[in-house]
Amino acid sequence: MANNASKTDQTAPAVDVNTLLALVQQMVAQSATFGDAVRQIAAGQPRRRVTTDEFIRRRPKRPETVTLVQNGREVDIQRIDEAAYKLLPKLRSGLFVDGRVRVAKNAASDPPVVRIKYPCASVKSRMENGNHFRNFTELITRLATEEPIKLSE
Repeated sequence: MANNASKTDQTAPAVDVNTLLALVQQMVAQSATFGDAVRQIAAGQPRRRVTTDEFIRRRPKRPETVTLVQNGREVDIQRIDEAAYKLLPKLRSGLFVDGRVRVAKNAASDPPVVRIKYPCASVKSRMENGNHFRNFTELITRLATEEPIKLSE
């Protein structure tokens, strides 16, 4: 019995509705609009987490300077890193990354189409790729900065 009494003593007091109503009325009277009062109340609330999709939708659309295809699938330009996006126009055709990555650029189309192809069907090939580049931004950086491998004839 003593345990139950101690639990009820530790609970927070119930919110007094009249006090809350008076506070809201006071804020509305001081504010220009009811919306301002609501914003003041909401300012005391913790910020809501924004999902990736919400963040992408709010961000201004980037111009499509190039159409990028990675291993047969078109890459959404809006979702790639800013550093990789700035390097896209610098990509050129050839073999890169010790001959593992083949880039084909069709500059005749508008916007230009860049096709990036590298082995990724097996776990072994994906692990080998990880030895050369850790992520997409690093791959694009290497493709933009390296000279293509010259094939001996």
